[in-house]
Amino acid sequence: MITLYYIFLHFLILSNLNSFFSLGLQPYLDQNTISIITAVISLFCGLITSVELLLNIQKKLEIELNTHKEFYRLSI
Repeated sequence: MITLYYIFLHFLILSNLNSFFSLGLQPYLDQNTISIITAVISLFCGLITSVELLLNIQKKLEIELNTHKEFYRLSI
C-alpha cells in the first residue's frame, strides 16, 4: 500500500511544481521556455494518471482499506 501512495505523491508534487513554474518563473525566463517546461510536466502528470487508471490503483486502495477495517473489527 505504501508504494501506491508514492504515485499520488509524485502527482501532487508535479502538479504543484507545474503551477509554480507557470506563474513564478515569468520574471526569470521567457514565456516559450516556461510553456515547454509546463507542457512536459503536464505530460508526466498525464502519464501518471494513465498508469493509475491502467492498474486500477484507486480500486485496490479501496479494497485494502475495507479489508483493514474488517480485520480491525475482528480484532476488537
